[in-house]
Amino acid sequence: MSFAAIGTAAEIYRREPHNPPTIAQLAKRVGLNRNDLTAGFKEAFGVTPHAYGHMARMEEAERLLRTGEISISEVAASPKSTRTRS
Repeated sequence: MSFAAIGTAAEIYRREPHNPPTIAQLAKRVGLNRNDLTAGFKEAFGVTPHAYGHMARMEEAERLLRTGEISISEVAASPKSTRTRS
C-alpha cells in the first residue's frame, strides 16, 4: 500500500466535495484496489474512505457557512452537500 496514494485520495475528496468519486473510481484514480484503499484510510485516518469523504463534505459545508458564502437553507436544500456515495 502506498501512503502517497492514500494522501492523494484524501486530497481528491477535499478538492471535489461537491462531486466526490465513488470508492471504486477513487481507487482507480490513485492506482490502488478497493481493499488497499480502505485499509490505507483506516490506518492513516482511522476511518473508511466513505466516512472520510463524508467528513470532507461536512467540513466544506461548515467553511461555506462560516465565511457567509452560503446560507443554512442553501446547505440544507443542496443534495450534494450531504450526499454519500460508495
